[in-house]
Amino acid sequence: MMIKADMHIHSYNSDGTYSFDTIIEKAKESHTQIISITDHNCLKAYDDLSYKEDDVQIIVGVELDCVWQGIYLHVLGYGIDLEKPDFHHFVEKNNEKLEQVNIELLKKVMKDHPECSLEDYNEYIYDQKKGGDGNFFITLWIEDYLSRYGIVLGFIRSIITLIHV
Repeated sequence: MMIKADMHIHSYNSDGTYSFDTIIEKAKESHTQIISITDHNCLKAYDDLSYKEDDVQIIVGVELDCVWQGIYLHVLGYGIDLEKPDFHHFVEKNNEKLEQVNIELLKKVMKDHPECSLEDYNEYIYDQKKGGDGNFFITLWIEDYLSRYGIVLGFIRSIITLIHV
């Protein structure tokens, strides 16, 4: 018997558009037996893990954004013990570092675009209908904020600007 699995799913807590419950329903509809929700730098999808594994087995996962030797990477991790506060703390610290990347990028952009400001950015509210809660992927939120001013950097250009300048 062939087993169908999807080990790289994002919920609306990252850059996906579905809730945990909707992801489970979609998995059932497609006869997927094993899934892992691997949101970017976020374990929120598992906060209300009241689902009882009958039709779909869940392997707890996460996708961590990181820079290693000047290369921007996404690292997938599976089998995470949600009872371990150390890992939750690690993910929170990673998010704080990624937010600092957004702030540094914004400071660079502000040199050429004074209409942007840290205060305005901090008050900015991300539209969840675009996918995600705005506190996830390294530059998606900052790029959405900057697009309000007609500023389009592109993800790769943003990262290269931060790493090499």
